[in-house]
Amino acid sequence: MAKKRISEAQAKAIVKEVEAGAKPADLAKKHGFSLGTYYNWRAKFGSGKKAKAAKKAAPKKAAAKKAAPKKKAAAKKAAPKKRATAKKAAPKKAAAKRGRKPAAKKAAPKRKVEAKRGRKPAAKKATTGRSAAAIKGQISSLKDQIKSIEAKIAGLKTAYADAIFG
Repeated sequence: MAKKRISEAQAKAIVKEVEAGAKPADLAKKHGFSLGTYYNWRAKFGSGKKAKAAKKAAPKKAAAKKAAPKKKAAAKKAAPKKRATAKKAAPKKAAAKRGRKPAAKKAAPKRKVEAKRGRKPAAKKATTGRSAAAIKGQISSLKDQIKSIEAKIAGLKTAYADAIFG
């Protein structure tokens, strides 16, 4: 989709429409621009306090951008060169100098070690957090439910047989 170009005059007119009471989203759909573009126009062409402050700050920002490369170049020239430093001592030697033990390597998790050796990792035991008595009670209630369902099935079978052979 090709970009639509909107002139400054059109942008100013759109900003004035919004200041008169139109919704920016509706105008954005109508004219084919984004809300972000509208807010940039409002900062540039609007009549509010923010727009006036942005207009005043624009020349200062441009001047600062022009001066910034000169400052960077001057800073590069003035910066002293760094000396080459000796390589850092090995961690074990450094730890010994400080009177500490060198850091031990962390042990690999069991599952990874077993996988490297070609073994299957041990299965995790499922923990439910319930007591054995609670589980037994639940099992007995499920057994009762199964019995009642079986009785209903038997009744339906007899009713079906009566309907067919009846």
